[in-house]
Amino acid sequence: MEKVYINNLRPGLKLARTIYDMDGRILLREGATLSSRMISTLEKRGILFVYIDFGFAPDLQVEEPLSEAVRQEAARQVRNFWERVKERGRLKDVKEIQSTATRMVDEILSRPEPLLSLSQIRLYDEYLFAHSVDVAVLSVLAGLSLGYGREELIAIGTCGLLHDIGKIKVSERILNKPDRLTPGEFEQIKKHTLYARGLLPGDERLVKAATQHHERFDGQGYPLGLKGDEIDPIARIIGVADAYDAMTTDRVYRPALPVNEVVEYLSAAGGHQFDLQTIKAFIENIAAYPVGSMVRLSSGEIGVVVRNRRGVPLYPVVRVLFDGQGQPVTPYEVDLARARLMVVETLEQEKLFKLSEKIS
Repeated sequence: MEKVYINNLRPGLKLARTIYDMDGRILLREGATLSSRMISTLEKRGILFVYIDFGFAPDLQVEEPLSEAVRQEAARQVRNFWERVKERGRLKDVKEIQSTATRMVDEILSRPEPLLSLSQIRLYDEYLFAHSVDVAVLSVLAGLSLGYGREELIAIGTCGLLHDIGKIKVSERILNKPDRLTPGEFEQIKKHTLYARGLLPGDERLVKAATQHHERFDGQGYPLGLKGDEIDPIARIIGVADAYDAMTTDRVYRPALPVNEVVEYLSAAGGHQFDLQTIKAFIENIAAYPVGSMVRLSSGEIGVVVRNRRGVPLYPVVRVLFDGQGQPVTPYEVDLARARLMVVETLEQEKLFKLSEKIS
């Protein structure tokens, strides 16, 4: 299963993941063979990329910490909450959002080892809602590693779902701008942390998460330049999750950064921009090379990631499929940590197309 950008799709490719719209309706089912008309429709709907099954490892099943049904429902609840806040102003409670966070937490807790590989397909105009759900999932996983109990995790999830609520007061023209923001527009965006206080009910955890998630441990964040222990613990978690998701998400004006690069960046930022303990707990749950990724090893061989282990995000288990010259071999698995090998490249789309021709 590999991510292929919409402009690189070609008829005949097989869809590896079902595509939904924001209301949970199916646009295209997993297993569909793409036609020119389908590709055109996806492009018109504003879909940036899809997941394609190249046939490298058809037996692999990608398990994620949250089911698509719960993810879609959470995004709809966030959207509905935003709409009610726009209509009425400050709301008295967030019971529906708390209920959604509860379902998310209970599903995450039911998974034996919920390593993260957020691979849902997003539409352009759903970014804010999908981002809120991702931040909530990421934050709950980090909270779990930090030793928080179920009720605290529900509070963290609720804060994650509502952390960007202040953006309701920011111009939609700026929020939906398809290009990079000007310095003046960025200053407007930054105000969403201040707007949040007037929109949320009196739960201080919610308010702190929404107002402080852009503060940084070294005091270089905003809006107040808080540092160290001045920043609320939940806000610290959400700040890391927010930064990670923003960097690893495709936008109209720039592609996502590779997960392994973001993991390395956050590791280096621990103790400076971000609280070191929070960074360690966060990275523990991230799969730097998600299951299904095609990678080249330091040995020159090429294979597909089949397993990740908690705590060693850069050293997955890889099923080797091609030798150093790109020729098919009898598949075998290698644990990179034990074999003292490392991933040197995640294969680009054109290389995947060429390799798939060798096994078809």
